[in-house]
Amino acid sequence: MAVSEPRSNSARRRRLYNGIRHASAVVAVENKKVEDKKPFRETGSFTVLVSTGASLLVAVVASLTTIITTNATIDKDREIQQRQIDSQKADASRAKREVVYKAYLDAANQYSVATNHLLDGCTPQPNVPIESLYSKCPAANEFNSARSNYQDRLNDMYIFATPTAIQAARALSTVLPPGLVSSFTNSTITRPDRGTFLYLYQLAETQTCLDVKIDPGQPCFW
Repeated sequence: MAVSEPRSNSARRRRLYNGIRHASAVVAVENKKVEDKKPFRETGSFTVLVSTGASLLVAVVASLTTIITTNATIDKDREIQQRQIDSQKADASRAKREVVYKAYLDAANQYSVATNHLLDGCTPQPNVPIESLYSKCPAANEFNSARSNYQDRLNDMYIFATPTAIQAARALSTVLPPGLVSSFTNSTITRPDRGTFLYLYQLAETQTCLDVKIDPGQPCFW
């Protein structure tokens, strides 16, 4: 004969069983909620990462654009400044050459005139120092002074003139007496040929204009 379980114990066991089932059901429901929410969270994180990455990319591009624009502006400013410096140097060179060229041309003309005066008033001989005439012929002093000045101005041409202008000065020098030396030993002072001197003088004068004028289209009538 089976012994029946007390009613109080049976009731407690049923309540315990039902409680376990209820707890399991609650856990299952919560787990499902978690699983349902998990993809949404992952998708949300990815969206945030993409959005953040895009913002950073935009910021980087904007920064690079600013840097490139700034560098271009700096390069442009440097180019303008360099052009201004080059222009100032060119203006200074032209101004200096104009002074040097004109001083040389004046010295060449004075040297030519002094040579003619010397030959008109004195009779210098070959192999005789020009200094021997100082006390006999006043024109010798004028000649020597003009000779010294011409040599100095010719030296300036070698320093400041363009190669073409230097060639013109050398050509003009060929029709004038020898340059500054202690004496005219083994040399003869000859009268400059007026026609040749004027022709070469005008060539040097024209080169002066070409080297010092600012406007390349400006004509030279010097």
